[in-house]
Amino acid sequence: MKIYQLSRKQFLPISVKAAWNFFSSPKNLAHITPKDMNFRILSISGKWTVA
Repeated sequence: MKIYQLSRKQFLPISVKAAWNFFSSPKNLAHITPKDMNFRILSISGKWTVA
């Protein structure tokens, strides 16, 4: 059986901290989800913070 591995790299012209703050927040999921999926946050419970 063959084992395959897919690797990708992407350059972001921002700091690691700025990238982490964006991608670690569930509030930004709609921004990074394809538009044709019609993703919406219907409710928010609890509170999250980014250190």
